[in-house]
Amino acid sequence: MIPARFHAKRTRRRVTRFARAMESVLRMHDHREGWWQKDYTAEEWFARLSEERDELLLALDKATSRWPHDRDYAATLAAMKECCDVANFAMMCFDKLVQRRNPEESDGCVLALDFDTETEAAR
Repeated sequence: MIPARFHAKRTRRRVTRFARAMESVLRMHDHREGWWQKDYTAEEWFARLSEERDELLLALDKATSRWPHDRDYAATLAAMKECCDVANFAMMCFDKLVQRRNPEESDGCVLALDFDTETEAAR
């Protein structure tokens, strides 16, 4: 059952925009094996996430080094893509945790999580 507080709320516009950008970056790699098929350990997922984080730091440095006087739009787009890469790897980790929590959810889909309630119950 989905808690009532989730029914009336719409997804924030910025969250939707970012999710669409994440999907766009994921589609660039559709030719690769899906992350849901990989049996990485938590350490391996974290290592990949850390690599992407390092790439993001470099891209941000390049994109913002001359702000506000000179905006390098190509570098800004590259940094935006790296933001999506980091978020996508975090999403992949989340998806694997969902599958571990409930193996029947083969697509890893959870409509809503009540983190406050579920975190308290887990303690």
